[in-house]
Amino acid sequence: VPNSRITSISVLNSAYEEIWKIEAPRGGEGASTVIYGVAPKGFVQRAPTGTPAPRLEKSATYFVNAEGWSWGSTSFVYGGR
Repeated sequence: VPNSRITSISVLNSAYEEIWKIEAPRGGEGASTVIYGVAPKGFVQRAPTGTPAPRLEKSATYFVNAEGWSWGSTSFVYGGR
């Protein structure tokens, strides 16, 4: 369903600094799934500019804001890989 697709995601660190942000083009379809550091087809990475998303730090807290037809936010502690 296009109206439930994500059109913008931003990830902030525990200091509330934006470390990664992607956006779908205006009028774009959006995405149903997003993986940190990987911009879905058609999306533009707004932050950081010119470099890949920074690695997440183990045991650090992050905040995620997502927009689409609606919006939502959550936080998580990265457990590492």
